[in-house]
Amino acid sequence: MPEISEFFELQYAHLCNYTSIDNNGNVNLMGIFSQINSTKYPTALGRLVLAVALKSRLQNDKEFEFSVMIKSPNGEVKKPLVTRLRNDGKRNTINVFAEINNFVFNEPGNYEIGIFMDNERIKTIPLLANVIKG
Repeated sequence: MPEISEFFELQYAHLCNYTSIDNNGNVNLMGIFSQINSTKYPTALGRLVLAVALKSRLQNDKEFEFSVMIKSPNGEVKKPLVTRLRNDGKRNTINVFAEINNFVFNEPGNYEIGIFMDNERIKTIPLLANVIKG
């Protein structure tokens, strides 16, 4: 079975507060972050948007599973998103905006946001959960 890298090239992957695409096709990423801060844990992050751009090498129609896994500092893994992506072979870039609402961070420390296509890891984004004094 061919690897995903034969079909797609990752252009970027960011954690953001908000994303949009305007009428001209320009992508807007707002509030890119790599850490969260809270005075106590567990804490819920109201909104986290994973913005991913994939350059397609496909010439024909193909469907893929896109999933996101979040690994906590203690090794617990949560899979908050699984969806299907389809490329019709006509688009050069596929933009994925995966919104995860009210995700609970049970403890401070280093988290890993894993991005997968057809169960193949294409990127890991580190996310630091800090404790701050209130």
